[in-house]
Amino acid sequence: MASPGSSPDWDALVSALDRCVVEAYAAEHSQDDPPAAAEGAPPPSSSSAAAAVIALNHKLVEIHSLLKALDEEAASDAEDPGLQSSDRSPTGSEGGGMDGGGGNPGRVLTRPLAEDLAARCVRVLRGEHREGEEESRPLLRSHALAAQLLAELARSELGRGVCLGEGLSAAEAVERALAAQNEAATSEEKEGGGYPGRVEAAVQMCRFLGNLCYNCGRGRERVRSAGCLPRVAELARDSERVRADDPGQRFPVILPGFLLNLVTDDSAAAKAAGEAGLVDVVAANVLATRTNDAVFSASLTFLGAMADQVDTILTICYNLATSIRS
Repeated sequence: MASPGSSPDWDALVSALDRCVVEAYAAEHSQDDPPAAAEGAPPPSSSSAAAAVIALNHKLVEIHSLLKALDEEAASDAEDPGLQSSDRSPTGSEGGGMDGGGGNPGRVLTRPLAEDLAARCVRVLRGEHREGEEESRPLLRSHALAAQLLAELARSELGRGVCLGEGLSAAEAVERALAAQNEAATSEEKEGGGYPGRVEAAVQMCRFLGNLCYNCGRGRERVRSAGCLPRVAELARDSERVRADDPGQRFPVILPGFLLNLVTDDSAAAKAAGEAGLVDVVAANVLATRTNDAVFSASLTFLGAMADQVDTILTICYNLATSIRS
């Protein structure tokens, strides 16, 4: 990691991240089809796969912390002290750093760097060993950190633009990752085990999706068309496991925050959220919560935004009445 006050070597960091992704997938894939052990040698263990995933996760954490440091610099240097945190980006200013001009280029998020980082995170979420080469064993234990890094990138207009690029398909990658998480939870349940980490992954993916939708109609449309809402609803309906894996109640705070960014002034998005059953999920979270003001505030703000969409509320009421009659 770069020493305090020095500029990160982003080229080296991206290369190291790329290597970690390849090695983690190779190690995980070897668990599906392990090589035959030499005569008299012990059977292959999962230690190499675990070490490779740990190395990948450490690299994701390192890069995220460096992006956060850039973001804090930008926030401290901002001329407008009232600037919302979601508008502050690692670029420092809208005109100052997107092309790397001026200042120290190692302390500025450029578009090529954002594209490089986002592409590696998308590969982790999609389950790609190398670009375009899908593996059957997704890196579930790295989903949360990859989504967290994407969420940090998508806090800026530059990052949202990169994540919405046609060649990247970040929202589609989140949909696939959510499907893999839900499938893994079902498999673990059948085998009598648990799957810790699924809720944290969902929290980070919802953070990313919410940032993608922030004041961005194109982001909202992409989230809807990618099929993310039914996947989120499927996970959220597993309420007992969500509560067991989320004692701090982060998910019932982050979920309505994401949905608020999705539905504000967007009737099509509000209708999609209602049809996916996410209003019911948020209402159920409120009823199941006793003393968490953050859950109440986030949930009621979202439900209030939904109430502004008259057509959507009528559709939800009709669907609810139909389900009661059946």
